[in-house]
Amino acid sequence: MGISALHAELIIREHKFLPLPKTIYLIGRQTVVVGYERMLQILDSHGIKPASVAIEIDRATSYAIASGADFISDTTFFGLLGVEKIHAIDHSDFEGADIIIDFNQPLPAHLEGAAEFVFGGSVLDNIFDPAAYVRNIGRLLKPGGRLIDQNIGSVHYHPYLIASPAWYFDYFVLNGFDDCKIYFLQAGNVTHLHGLDFDPDDPFISDFGSAGIGLPFGVTILAEKGVRSTWQRIPSQDQYRDAAEWAEFRANLNRVKGSRRKYETFGRPSSMDLARAPLRWSKSFRYLGVMKGPNDCSFDGTIPPVAQKGLKIIEASYGLNLVGQPILRPGIVPLCAGNVTEQLAQLLNGQDGAAMTVDVAVLGDPAPELPKELVVQYVYREDPSRTLREVRIASEAHGKPLVIPSFS
Repeated sequence: MGISALHAELIIREHKFLPLPKTIYLIGRQTVVVGYERMLQILDSHGIKPASVAIEIDRATSYAIASGADFISDTTFFGLLGVEKIHAIDHSDFEGADIIIDFNQPLPAHLEGAAEFVFGGSVLDNIFDPAAYVRNIGRLLKPGGRLIDQNIGSVHYHPYLIASPAWYFDYFVLNGFDDCKIYFLQAGNVTHLHGLDFDPDDPFISDFGSAGIGLPFGVTILAEKGVRSTWQRIPSQDQYRDAAEWAEFRANLNRVKGSRRKYETFGRPSSMDLARAPLRWSKSFRYLGVMKGPNDCSFDGTIPPVAQKGLKIIEASYGLNLVGQPILRPGIVPLCAGNVTEQLAQLLNGQDGAAMTVDVAVLGDPAPELPKELVVQYVYREDPSRTLREVRIASEAHGKPLVIPSFS
């Protein structure tokens, strides 16, 4: 469970729209995959002065521990936004959760209407009863309460289930929420973002088709509960609604469309961005741009006027030496080119070189018990020629050092 730089960006933008409350709820403790200095850059880019808090490096969540990176803790991240108290809900005390409940079961009555703000970091895609989860969140929120919930939208990173954007949207609209924004993320070497832009006169919400090998999809929901909102209503899929259901749905949809909150827009994609991750189109979604963090250096034939430093992971592949060989037990990541690009990019982009131990707990294992090599292609941001460089670690790479020198 985690907050990537992209999700941190969405949380910060929502905080600018309406400041976060002093007490928030997390569904599970969160690994914030961002270091302190980079987080300060993101806040500064939005004109936000960070609150004064103790800077805590995450040594509690499993991903942060396995990576060995100096990520800030979830309490530090939200503390920088003025949050004073965090409650973490989980089915056990895993990673230090302080409220122990099972979201497959009905929410305890004493928690109904308790939360002004909830963040769920990829929990629904790992739960058996997704409808129970979303109803429990709807019940947990008080009127005016907000939810940001992100989940996997394709067969990547071992999801237990995958829900479509329409599935989330229909629940919040039918239950009369004042707002619901659905961000659809097409990830890879770059992340393209789309927003669900539903036309009341068009009865069906289209999808994006299959993700394809090595191209993860993600869904992020931003919803705001209203005074008259419910949580227990069960929608019918669009193609099976009768006239009465459609009338109610459209009436509620007009409330959502009238919200002051608009979809956030992001940077324009460069030609290199489009070459690495071609755009997909869907009639029910509006393209919002490409995610470019403060350390991004998408190169489009010209040198940026201000030199930026640090590594940029272009492609990282784990186990390509096994392609064509019999695999008796496949792992939870696909055996394909670029299968660990996102993981290493999150850890190393913007760093002044790298020195880490290759660990399947961090990268994922595409072929358990078989010897896999790791190939990492990268550039230095301060290199005017953007020379593509490569480091190769012979099989088995797990347990061996990955060393990339700083630029000189």
